[in-house]
Amino acid sequence: MMELKVLHRILVKNSIGNYFVDSDDYRNVPSLANRQNGIPHSVLTDLDISGSHPAGAIETDTSLFSGLLTTNETDVQLALNKLSSVSINTLGIGNVTNDAQLKRSANDFTTFTGKTVIASGDTILIEDSEDSYNKKKIIVGDLLKRSITFDAGRSGNANADIDLNRNGIPTSTAPFIVPIDCVLKSISSSNSGLETWSAAVLVNDVQIATLTTTTSNSAYRNDLSIDISAGDKIRLRFLIGDTGAVNSPSMSIFLIEK
Repeated sequence: MMELKVLHRILVKNSIGNYFVDSDDYRNVPSLANRQNGIPHSVLTDLDISGSHPAGAIETDTSLFSGLLTTNETDVQLALNKLSSVSINTLGIGNVTNDAQLKRSANDFTTFTGKTVIASGDTILIEDSEDSYNKKKIIVGDLLKRSITFDAGRSGNANADIDLNRNGIPTSTAPFIVPIDCVLKSISSSNSGLETWSAAVLVNDVQIATLTTTTSNSAYRNDLSIDISAGDKIRLRFLIGDTGAVNSPSMSIFLIEK
């Protein structure tokens, strides 16, 4: 007896050309390595009522796959598999990072656990008003740094270069002894009348900075950043200008701990 089988013929289109593949059961069609313009996987699903055709009946060559779903690249599962290995630059999301995005609701800091004893290494989040309110951090230890103000002056006229007095004693006789490593940040000066003169800072008898008052009763500068070590001796000195004697000159310096 002769067995009769129904022969199915499938049209295949690939990089070689168009041709037919015969099979007695389209669910058992030999695996075909088609290019991206091969038969869509969904076509077989639509034809197979039971949906039981083998997943590998039609295979798509993804060697040239770009990670984009187009009309010529229609195997969705293979596309998803390919997307898992595509770089973020290819997808156009290169600016996305894993950093926490600071998009919090108002007043939600109250939900955080409080800390009763502050440590110098703790970090405080701020929005910098001098930099378009960009978020920045401050280390608590920087806020807790000590500052020192040292001043000296002279009553009456000063008509020659001379050290100013502190508690009635010239700083050349009783200099200020710096107790901590610090940085000289600013100098200010004042006098009676409109005068011209210079205020000088000396460390261990060496002049390190000056501030000039020009036809005025005050002056200041805050552009300094000069290291001074613990134990250094500071003198504050009046340097006469071209207007002659100056009435009641005084000066102050501001230092901050390193």
